[in-house]
Amino acid sequence: VPYLVTEYNGHMYPTKRFDNEERQMEHCLRHLRIQNASYLDDSISGAIGWCAFDYNTHKDFGSGDRICYHGVMDMFRLPKFASYVYKSQVSPDVEPVLEPVTFWARGERSIGGVIPLVIFTNCDYIELQYGNKTKIDKIYPKRDEYKGIPYPPIIIDYTIIKPEEVGAWGMKWEDLYLRGFYKDKEVIERKFSKEPIPTQLYVVPDDVLLDASQKDATRIVVKILDQYGNLLPFIDEVIKIEIDGPAKLQGPNEIALIGGAIAFWVETINEAGVINIKVRSKSLGEKNVMIKVE
Repeated sequence: VPYLVTEYNGHMYPTKRFDNEERQMEHCLRHLRIQNASYLDDSISGAIGWCAFDYNTHKDFGSGDRICYHGVMDMFRLPKFASYVYKSQVSPDVEPVLEPVTFWARGERSIGGVIPLVIFTNCDYIELQYGNKTKIDKIYPKRDEYKGIPYPPIIIDYTIIKPEEVGAWGMKWEDLYLRGFYKDKEVIERKFSKEPIPTQLYVVPDDVLLDASQKDATRIVVKILDQYGNLLPFIDEVIKIEIDGPAKLQGPNEIALIGGAIAFWVETINEAGVINIKVRSKSLGEKNVMIKVE
């Protein structure tokens, strides 16, 4: 009878979306190691982690805020780095994935720097460029180390790049460029700024059409992004929400970003029409979205 692992990690290594980079990297690797081991054991039919999302709990089990930070996403369904362990296992024909586990800041980790740099990807290989000085072609996934998992990560260490090539302590910090290749064609690119600044107020609903005939709702995601479209994880700005139309807001109309992002829900009231949602940020102005209710 095939054996099914129905729970792993979770309370054994709770990790917040706004935790430091080193803890989040270890959180990723724990999920990766178990999935890899599961694939290598023919007597195991699969492994299901605990769990997808963080959740509210009681004083006897949660953190000081009574939340269990056991998920690979937070309570608002916003991804932690560990979620990319799973996202990267889809075929690149479906969606190319290129997700490095880093905030791209020299002083975030102990001792400094970003090496080793773990990159979750389903590409055949990647190309790395550090500023205008260092460029490394054809960096391949760690298939020898992770023989079981379909799409192993790429790990940049000092066998691939020298400390002086990636900005040793005291040197000038530079932008990072990553390009992913599949079947010898570039299919995805990621850029990370040496000096990120708040540039874009991202406000996107999951659904733009809701049902007036029954109880219906949708989530609206709010993020503050830098000039390259990356999340700014250290901004906890308060945003204001205004709703006009046949809907009600679930929760308060002033909420604080957590690790640069937050989400909220709007709920229909069994009336057709148009919901206009306005989100205001002190630093980046306002953004409007529209949702139809039919």
